[in-house]
Amino acid sequence: MNAEQNELFEVQLAIYDLSKGMARTLSAQFLGPNHAIDIIPHTAILAFGKEYYFGMSGIEASDPHHFRSTRGIYPIEIQFLGHTNVSKDEFEEWCMQQMQKGAYAPHSYDLFQRNCNDFSHHAATEALRLNSTVPDWILSVPQTVLASPMGQMIRPILQQMQITPSGDERSTLGTSSEIPNGNKSVNDVKATATNSSDFANPWGDFPSRTIEQSHTSSSVPKDSSCTSGKSSPTTVVLDSFNRPLISNDTNMVNLCIGKIKDDKAVKCLDENTRLKLLESFKVLPHILACHDVRMGLNPSSELSSLQIAREQVQLLSLVLVSKEATATAKTYALMLIRLLVLQKGIDSNTLLDTMIAMRPFIADKSLKATTRAMAWCVLSNALGSSIESGQRRCFSEEIMQSFVDLATDNISGADHVDVRRGAAAFLYNLALFLNDKKDSDSSRDLSDLQVTILCGVIEAVMDEIDVEVSKRIMLAVGKIIKPYQKINGAAATLLLDLGYVETLEAVRRGKIVSQQGSGTVIGELANEIMETIRSQKI
Repeated sequence: MNAEQNELFEVQLAIYDLSKGMARTLSAQFLGPNHAIDIIPHTAILAFGKEYYFGMSGIEASDPHHFRSTRGIYPIEIQFLGHTNVSKDEFEEWCMQQMQKGAYAPHSYDLFQRNCNDFSHHAATEALRLNSTVPDWILSVPQTVLASPMGQMIRPILQQMQITPSGDERSTLGTSSEIPNGNKSVNDVKATATNSSDFANPWGDFPSRTIEQSHTSSSVPKDSSCTSGKSSPTTVVLDSFNRPLISNDTNMVNLCIGKIKDDKAVKCLDENTRLKLLESFKVLPHILACHDVRMGLNPSSELSSLQIAREQVQLLSLVLVSKEATATAKTYALMLIRLLVLQKGIDSNTLLDTMIAMRPFIADKSLKATTRAMAWCVLSNALGSSIESGQRRCFSEEIMQSFVDLATDNISGADHVDVRRGAAAFLYNLALFLNDKKDSDSSRDLSDLQVTILCGVIEAVMDEIDVEVSKRIMLAVGKIIKPYQKINGAAATLLLDLGYVETLEAVRRGKIVSQQGSGTVIGELANEIMETIRSQKI
């Protein structure tokens, strides 16, 4: 027996939530109270300095930090399973045997029958010979979902929520003579982070980059100089985020329509309005399903689609203001409205009226977090739609100010994480909205909105526990500091004078509550913003 076989190795179980918190909030509404689940779990074995997991590419091994930073997801819990005397080579040989015999090969992956949690269980008990394994409540989640009344209907939607390849060098066991170590340079991590796929989230959450576009995109001006004559620091990560964050998943449309149709609020509408609403529901799924990545819906019949979209927003607004409507029906109505405001060519007045109608929902903290978060989705999508269509002048700063005040209050306060995420996405989209490619003079004065955003959210990063919220805050700040490759000198000087460089330095070093700064996208953003500000010092 060699020395390695006498050595004991620590084994841990990493537990992730693929729904990013939304399962706990919405599962009771979709599955029923007796089948509610707290998370949609993904688990991985942590051993030998690696993270081993099973997905659609088979069994893979990655550096834990690299796995998390490139996918933008982090464990909600890490459990200690015990110590094993099984060596790294023995464990990986077992993994390759499982793939070769088809037990955990790419083709055998099934979210409900043979998934990552089954692999973690068998790896812990059979390969590593441990007594502790994956908790029973995690292993039973598929059966809990499928046993619910809506289980079979939402099964295809949940099957989208799985770990995807990172888009870089493969780390699938058995595909090469050695396992890539996942240790990459900062530039490699940046490139991977800006091109990796995010998790599809049918609950209405915002993916990190809905429309991917790398920093080499031709839509970004090549001139990186600023009017002061100073050289502009390299901002690879910040420049890679140059499109609005959009919540545009359409998988829940039919379910939303079904729930709204059965609500008391619809039954209480006058006969003519009710019939008009029900008739529009018949064509709405087709219209919304025809969108492309540019958000244009059914371009072959754009006029009729626009008419239906405008009318549908008006009709659904009746549900929102109805005293008879349940909180669930209002949430489903908001889920549909967030898609309708993305209709290509939708007019400014409809967008503006819709945004104003959202204010009571984001301001009333007595409402459910899901309802308020969905209202933020509507607002962010309305801004995103305006940016994409070029309708940048349809909203005045006075109208936006109340939304900014509420957003900064939601982020800084103790609001639910989904509300904070929605508010942060809104501020990022607003930062893009306020930038004008045709008038991006770096020496221009800051607007009151930009000052409020800058001063209202930077300190919040220090106490923010959610990685996604922190990243969106950093993006909003970054897009004000450096819009379209030209530094806004007034913004940089403001943060320098207020001493926020020290705050950014703390974020860069990971000295924040979420402990996800150093070496991550958040840390790189903080570093780029900090260097950009410092470049303006005389």
